[in-house]
Amino acid sequence: MAKKLEVPAIQEDKLKDILTYYGISEKIENKELFCSNCSMLITWDNIGAIMVDNSELRILCDCKECLETTHKLKPIG
Repeated sequence: MAKKLEVPAIQEDKLKDILTYYGISEKIENKELFCSNCSMLITWDNIGAIMVDNSELRILCDCKECLETTHKLKPIG
């Protein structure tokens, strides 16, 4: 039997509103936001995860290696 995996998600149409609330949209638009794990430039097309680590908001790119680090962090919301 397959193990059930809960994946917290944000609806795509709400993502920009959430990131604007946290002051992140402007950083994406200005090409000033980088993956917290590998330092790749974050764009609207490669956001892989939004996580909280020790009360700090972290954005990860959609690279497999970076997404694999999310098991160590707590999802927001």
